[in-house]
Amino acid sequence: MTSLLTPRAVVTALALAGCGGDGTDDGNGTLAEGTNTGNGAAETFEVRLAALSPGGPAVGGPQETIDGADGAVRIDRARAAVREVRFQLPDGRRCDTLPAGLVAPPWVCPSGDDRVRFDASFVVDLLDPAPPAALADAPLPALNWRRAEVRFADGRDLVPAGDPLTDAALDLGGTLGDGGAGRRFALALSTSLDVRFEADAGEIDPATGVPGVLLGLDVSRWFAAVPLTACAADADDADDPDEDEIDATGLGGACADLEDAVEAALENSGDLRRDDD
Repeated sequence: MTSLLTPRAVVTALALAGCGGDGTDDGNGTLAEGTNTGNGAAETFEVRLAALSPGGPAVGGPQETIDGADGAVRIDRARAAVREVRFQLPDGRRCDTLPAGLVAPPWVCPSGDDRVRFDASFVVDLLDPAPPAALADAPLPALNWRRAEVRFADGRDLVPAGDPLTDAALDLGGTLGDGGAGRRFALALSTSLDVRFEADAGEIDPATGVPGVLLGLDVSRWFAAVPLTACAADADDADDPDEDEIDATGLGGACADLEDAVEAALENSGDLRRDDD
C-alpha cells in the first residue's frame, strides 16, 4: 500500500505559561524575555500546525483542493505521527545567548544550537482544531520567529498494532469528486518527512500582541502535479470496494511516482504565519 503523507493538519498547540523577565527589546527586534510588557506585547505564543484550504483560514474540518487532473479532492481524515517540532532562533542567535529560563520544558535549546526543539513524539488529528495533549502546556517564547520545521515519521511505538500509523507517518482519507460525491480513497506516507515553514519579515512580531503562530500547510500544493483522481480509479481494495487504496507499486505513468511527488509537494507546502484565532 502506498503510503502518502498528508498532514491535513491541525497539530496545534500551546497555551504557554509565562517566563520571567522584563519584556525589554534586545536591540535586534526580538523580545528578550517572554513576559507581558503591559503594553499589549505578546508574552508567549500558542502554536498550531494546520492544513489550509487555498486562500482560506486555518480551521478544523474537511479540506478541499484540486489535483493535477483538475479533479476535486476532499480530505476528511488526517492523522499524523509527529516526531519533532523545531523553531530556528531569529537574528543568527544561538541558545547560549538567550536569557536563563526563557525556554522552558518540554521545549529545549541545547548549548551551541540555533533551534528551540520540542522532542516528544505524539499522534495528532490534523483536522481537529483543539491542541493535542502533548503541546497543551508547552511554553514557547514570544520572539520574532521566521523559520520552523516539523518532522513526521512512522508512529509504530505510538499506536496499537494494526493502526495505519504503525508503518506510516500520516494516515489520510477522503473523497474524490465535486462536493465529496465521488468514491473514497485512502493514502498513507510511510517515509519520514521534514517540512519547513517560513514567514515574511515582520509577520510575527510580539509587539503587535499577536496571540500565536500558525504552521500552515497549503493543501493546494499537495496534489497540484499529481493526478490523484485518475490513480484512485486504477486502484483496487479487495477489503473495501467503496474505498480506493492507492498503491504506487505496480502502477504506471504518473501514478508510478505518486508517493515521491506528493512528498516533495508536502515538503514545500509550509508557511509560518501569525495566528489571530
